[in-house]
Formats: sequence, structure tokens, C-alpha cells
Amino acid sequence: MPGNAQRLSLAVRMAKGAGWIIVWRMCSRVLGFVSTVILVRLLTPEDFGLVALATSLATSLDAFLTVGVNDALIRDAEPDRTLYDTGFTLNLIRCALVAAIVLAGAVPAAWFFGDERLVPILIAVACVTMVAGFNNVGVVEFRRELRFEKEFLISILPRIAGIMVSIGSAAIFRNYWALVASIVVMRVLTLIMTYAMHPYRPRLGLGAWRRIVGFSFWTWLSSIVAIVKERIDSITIGKYLGAGSVGVYSVGLEIGTLASTELLEPLATAMFAGFSAGRREGADNGQGLFKAISATLMLTLPIGVGLSLVAAPLIALMFGSLWSAAIPLAQVFALLGVTRLIPYFTGVLLSAHGLIHFHVRISFVGLCVRAVLLLALFGSLGLTGVLIAATGCAAVEEVLYLVVTFRTFHLRMIDLLRGTWRSIVGAAAMALVVWAEGIGWAAPRDGAVPLLTDLGIAVATGAATYCATVLALWWVSGHPDGAETMFVSIVKNTWRQSAGNLFGGRG
Repeated sequence: MPGNAQRLSLAVRMAKGAGWIIVWRMCSRVLGFVSTVILVRLLTPEDFGLVALATSLATSLDAFLTVGVNDALIRDAEPDRTLYDTGFTLNLIRCALVAAIVLAGAVPAAWFFGDERLVPILIAVACVTMVAGFNNVGVVEFRRELRFEKEFLISILPRIAGIMVSIGSAAIFRNYWALVASIVVMRVLTLIMTYAMHPYRPRLGLGAWRRIVGFSFWTWLSSIVAIVKERIDSITIGKYLGAGSVGVYSVGLEIGTLASTELLEPLATAMFAGFSAGRREGADNGQGLFKAISATLMLTLPIGVGLSLVAAPLIALMFGSLWSAAIPLAQVFALLGVTRLIPYFTGVLLSAHGLIHFHVRISFVGLCVRAVLLLALFGSLGLTGVLIAATGCAAVEEVLYLVVTFRTFHLRMIDLLRGTWRSIVGAAAMALVVWAEGIGWAAPRDGAVPLLTDLGIAVATGAATYCATVLALWWVSGHPDGAETMFVSIVKNTWRQSAGNLFGGRG
């Protein structure tokens, strides 16, 4: 790709790309969080549960028919018009099949879950799935070039519009159709944005299907395993406990996994593009993995542990007593979320090097562990059994990913620990302080003012403890070249530039 992008180092391009994705996710999360706080006051857990069930079914089908078009285009050394046209056609076929199956299964699904309201919701979901099939696949080029600022624009405007529609519709109708309307608006505007942002105009054709399917078979299997593993909980809960419990579970999962969804997923997206480029350019991706893990863990670990500590006052303040059952779910999922860093990053590295079959096999083992534990524990423990199953699945996958990646790329555990142990100790110190204050992992107090006070104290003391502990350990260790060095350098450079602009402007 000509231009400045080629002259920048791969690390800088990955960092800039990850930065744009994180900005998008943060903006989306802030907007989504504000809208959720409003919507939970206007809608019921049952409303959220109905839409969650419908979208889960459609997403599961979509994953079953996913052929990894985008990943294949990103990895291809010399993509051409034929490849892009084939990618567009395969996406269109996939979405058409998903829409048809969702339509055909609307009535049986409503019968299975015992709620006829699912029928019109699934019809609407099928329609927006078909709309997504016409998205302009040319925008994949932005990701190949790590120009994620373009993807930011494509995503943010539909998101804002969808939130506005959901809030307005909820205020008027006071039912689940507000959530459905939001999905429709976002899908239609996303379609428009893909054509407005990129000049590629698709044509139907399958001339390069072998180039895509050759890589995509394992991507397809990976998507199937991942979606079954993610949705098995909601489907089980919906079948035996009802839509209301699905809504509570969804909120607990969403709050608890903020650190992983808002940081790990965006970084993994940028890293796949970066590792793919590094493979083409001959970079040492194995050693780059350690740097990415240590830098990311320094951010995600305190956020995840902090969310677990203050989940009770946070949910009580924002959502009210109606959602108190989501508190233990959020507490556990917040801790599990930060442990997903290893599977996220090592899985991306394996995929970028064409070793996705390892990723699929590990995910399948995790699915089996989760399913067995869920089957054994759900009947007697309910949602607690779901948490135990999720924990067991995460633990098994962590170990397997470490073993496979370290053997494949000849890495050592001691090198990983050298870059991460200070963050781990800092998070432990933070948890101890907040717990000793009587706030961490404690029942929420009554009243908005006490809840706000607890949150303010926990955030202030927790952040101060974590930063002080990590910096002190880094200083005592002799300023090793790690994630702390990078962050200190960023702070110094930002300060110098700001001070220079300020005093330069005065002069």
C-alpha cells in the first residue's frame, strides 16, 4: 500500500489502529451504558430477555454459516477484484441463508421457549440480517491497511442513531420493540455508510472461492464452536428459567465483561491485522506477543478487578433493586474477563500464522468442559452452576493456549512473568485496600448518596493504590524495559507537547 502507512513501523501502525478501535468501543460503550441506564427504567428484564433470545438465535445461525471472508481478505498477500467480488457474494449468500432459516424457525422457536412474542421479533431480525448481506466488503481494505479511523466513522454514526431511536421508542411504546427498532436503524445506516466511505462497488461472482475457502474452513469451525460456547448459557437459562432470567444474566455479563469487550476485543482486531502484516514482512510476532500482553494487562487487570469489587454499588445505583440478581454474575464475569487476555491474543497470533486449527481444537475442548459442567450443575445450582461452568471452561482454555503457543513459537513462561508480575501484585494490593474499606465485594447500601460515596472512594483509593504499587515495584526493580517504560514515556511526551503548545502559544 503506497503512502505514509508503509513508512511507519508495524508497531506504530498496530498501536494507532488499536487506539482507534478502543476509542470507538469506549464511545460506543459510554453511549450504550447511558442508554441502558435509561432503558432499564422504561423496560423490564423480560423485554431485554426476549430480544436477547432472538438475537442469540440469529447470531448462532450466522456463525454456523460464517466462512471467514474478512479474515481471508486481510491475510491474502495480493487481493484483487475477483477476490473482493467473491467475498461479497459469499457474504450475501450467507446472510440470505441465515435470514431464511430464522424466518422458517420463528414459530418453532416461539413454541420451544413458550413465548409467541418471539415470532415477530425473529421476523424483524431476519430482515436486518438480509440487509447486512449487502454491506460493501471493500471496507475490509481499511483493516488491511490498519486505517481503523475509517471503521470508526462507519460504526459510530449508526450507533448514535440506534441509541436515539431505542430511547425514543421506549418512551413511547414501553416494550421490547424499542430494542428491535434500534437494531434495524443501525443495520440500515451501516449499509449506507459502507458505500459512502469506500468506492468499491460489488459485483456477483465466485471466481476466487478456492482462495477464500482454503483458509476459511477452520475459521468457520472456530465461529461455530465460539458461538455455541457463548450462547449455550442463554439458551439453557431461557428454556428453564424464562426470559426474565436471560435479561438478568445478559446485564450481569455485559457489566462484568466491560474490560474484555472494550479493550481486549479491539486490541485483538488490530493485532490480527498487525500480525498478518508482520508475517508478510518477516517480523518476530512471537516476541511481540509478550509486549502486547504486558502492556494490555496493565490496563485491563485493574479495570476488571475494580469492576468486580464495585459491581454491587454500581448495579444498585444505575439499575435499581430489580436487577440485584445480576450482581454476583457481574462480580465473577469481571474477574473471568481479564483472564481472557491469553486466549484472545494467542488465538489471534495462531490465526494470523495460519494455525487456526489449534485455536479451534482448544475452543472445542473448552466447549465440552462448559457443556458437561452446565449439564451437571444447572439443575441443582441454577445461575451459580452457570458461573462454575464458565470458570471451568476459562481455566482449561488458559492452560491449553499457553502450552500450545509457547511450544509453537519457542517462548518461555519466565519471560511472560517478567513483564506482568508487577501488574498482578498491584491489582492484588488494590483489591485488598478496597475490600478492607468495606466496599469491595460487599452488599450495596441503601440510597443514592451512600452508593455514590462508596463508588467514589473505591475508585479513588483503588486507582491510587494500583498506580503507586506498580510504579514502586518498577522503580525498585531498576526501571526494567517493560510496559511501565512505555506508559511513562507516553505521559512525558504528552506533557511536553501540551506544555510546549501552551507556553509557545503565550509567546
